[in-house]
Amino acid sequence: MVGPPLFFGAFFLWPILQILRGGFVDPNGNFAFAYVIEIFTDPIQLQCLGNSFQIAVATTVLTLPIATPLAFVSNRFLFPGKQAWSALVLAPMILPSFVGAIGIRQIFGQYTACNAGDSISRGDHCRAFPAAGPVTRRHLPRLNRPPS
Repeated sequence: MVGPPLFFGAFFLWPILQILRGGFVDPNGNFAFAYVIEIFTDPIQLQCLGNSFQIAVATTVLTLPIATPLAFVSNRFLFPGKQAWSALVLAPMILPSFVGAIGIRQIFGQYTACNAGDSISRGDHCRAFPAAGPVTRRHLPRLNRPPS
């Protein structure tokens, strides 16, 4: 079972490590805290950090009094519609995955953005750069116009 760890390593861990590397390595390749220090010294960055913290605290404070009693009731008691309620509560966590999957299907599926239509949208360039077909098809008529 090498596939899943390789997949998650390539598409989950590697981007996170690249982001962290960009925050702690300067353009010369040396380890530096300059970017981290800049976040705590720049007023705009501090304001953004403060806004993010305020949103996180407000969200927690507003949802905790609602979620705690509902979780208690759902865990301790049997009531009509409990299974439907449990499914509806989980829907906001599950649906974004399906939306992403539908988007990927719309891009790479048969007769879709990457594989449909004329010869300019088909071919090996779709594997290397999936948007090449639709982008080229959209802008090619503009490129072929004679200069005015």
